[in-house]
Amino acid sequence: RTGSEYALTAQLVDPKTGEAVRSYLHRVSGESGILTALDTVAHSIRRDLGESIYEIHRADRPLPQVTTPSLAALQLFSDGRSLWHGGQHREAMARFESAVKEDPGFAMAHAALGNGYYSFVYHEPERGRQEYEKALALAPRTTERERSAIEVNFAASAGHYEEARRLYGQYLRMDPDDWTMRDGFARLLRMHGQRDEAI
Repeated sequence: RTGSEYALTAQLVDPKTGEAVRSYLHRVSGESGILTALDTVAHSIRRDLGESIYEIHRADRPLPQVTTPSLAALQLFSDGRSLWHGGQHREAMARFESAVKEDPGFAMAHAALGNGYYSFVYHEPERGRQEYEKALALAPRTTERERSAIEVNFAASAGHYEEARRLYGQYLRMDPDDWTMRDGFARLLRMHGQRDEAI
């Protein structure tokens, strides 16, 4: 780190000779760019080791941009999201629980647990409320975008339609390209009879 700039470096080392055969350097301004830089360097290394562009894109899953100082917690959270979207709900919740054990102050992992407990899979709204409230209490550790996402998902999960609708609007004005939020908003509208607006 130099001032507000970070430099991420990596080397490919020949295991027989110990010599560096390739070096990588990626600079970013501010902490928020570190994970993106890590993805960029990893992509370059995989390409240089011979993995085809097709294989890289097929297997590539960038880490989510969420706030935690623990890389282990971030990986568990990322794995949990993939498992949840793949219908492996129990395995996903186990990953979210492990992420919270790694970093008890990981707001987005608490929110993911809250979402899971509110869902049709678990249908435990009281536990869901408790996890969302933990996530909101940790808001000073989050970005504005994360805090807004937690508020939106809590309102939608708890069935507070008008509040969720308002919060979705606020969030999407801030981040109009977030397709997961657009999908969630469309689902909320459809469930409340707003079919044309949902489409």
